[in-house]
Amino acid sequence: MHRRVPLWILVALALGAVACSSGMPPRTLPQAAPGATAGGPCPPTSAAQAPRPFVYRLGIGDEVSVSIWQEKDVEAEQRVLPDGTIAPPMLGTVHVAGRTLDEARGMLIQRYKEYFKEPLVSLRVTSIHSDRVFVLGEVKTPQAVPLVGPTTLSQAIAQAGGFEEEFADKSEVRIVRKGANDQPYVVVVNLDAVLAGRAQDPPMGRGDVVWVPARGVTNWNRSLGQALAPFAVALGAAGSTAAIVTASN
Repeated sequence: MHRRVPLWILVALALGAVACSSGMPPRTLPQAAPGATAGGPCPPTSAAQAPRPFVYRLGIGDEVSVSIWQEKDVEAEQRVLPDGTIAPPMLGTVHVAGRTLDEARGMLIQRYKEYFKEPLVSLRVTSIHSDRVFVLGEVKTPQAVPLVGPTTLSQAIAQAGGFEEEFADKSEVRIVRKGANDQPYVVVVNLDAVLAGRAQDPPMGRGDVVWVPARGVTNWNRSLGQALAPFAVALGAAGSTAAIVTASN
């Protein structure tokens, strides 16, 4: 069963890459989030280091697609239930919450070996539970942080282990979020100013992506796109060209 998923995050990344490569000026939103600074024109290109590893773990509410190659009867879309389980065809319940995709796939392979000799099991995330924010880049443990009550940007980063102090550029932290009419936009926040008490710590929203760049590395669009590439099906893919939308004071 085909399921249409609201897709927007990778659109913002691709749009930013197009804007920077084409020299298109960024548009400006009329109002900025508290503590945000102007995104400004695209910085000069420099070699981007590989993004820090991000290991996605399945959570309650995520939707996954399960299938076995050449076994048409074993195809299903499943939602991870509140008890952390899914119920793939023929298997009954399998606990997958908290496991990586590879770990969950390995469990399914072992279970399906009771019925097939060499099952080629496919497990894909088709919809990511929205009550999380993704904290990526120069933090100690890049991860999806659950929103349990009001959470600010600095709190979300703290839940991801805090900054990699040697490399993190705290003055250029990006938040990619969904705005009016589901259009993505980027807020650039100076966390140095926030931590010094000179700016407000912006609240996080469902599905926000936080990117902490490395100092001296300006091609953040490419790096963030690489970090999220394994989840393209769930997060979306760009299909049009436009300037990146940035927030300004």
